[in-house]
Amino acid sequence: MAAYVVAAVPAALWFQPPLTGTMATLLLGSVLVVLSCIDIETYLLPDALTLPLAGLGLLFCTVLGWDEFVWRVAAALTGYGTLYGVAALYRRSRGHDGLGMGDAKLFAAAGAWLGLDGLPSVLLAASLIALAFAGLALARGVAINGQTRIPFGPYLAFGFWLVWLYGPMTLGL
Repeated sequence: MAAYVVAAVPAALWFQPPLTGTMATLLLGSVLVVLSCIDIETYLLPDALTLPLAGLGLLFCTVLGWDEFVWRVAAALTGYGTLYGVAALYRRSRGHDGLGMGDAKLFAAAGAWLGLDGLPSVLLAASLIALAFAGLALARGVAINGQTRIPFGPYLAFGFWLVWLYGPMTLGL
């Protein structure tokens, strides 16, 4: 989980957020690290952490005036609905679960914290990082097939972290 700290150092040196922003960042990073550790060990993202994280995103949005509350709720619902839909399609096509609802709830929390603009970047970063780790595992001789369980939560959490620190990716538009 040192990756969280390493990713945050340039942002801390470059940006000078107000104390409330720093506190929000420390809280978010701490919860994301804990969620990542839990998912690696248990393949579960507990509601006791994901749901309050989404609520805190909505609370900070309102208190700190990041965005209109309604848009952050819409972003949270979009995040949840997107991964819920992916999980349902996977279940229907493969006959078993491939993505847990904890991942959908974590993505909802990302929507609450980042808004709609951040969601595609979180999902892209998480997917690319997960693919890179799978490639490294294959290169080391680890067998990966359609039955291999890979917790997606740590990748989703780290993508969330990166977008929180540096903002959504753009195409120069």
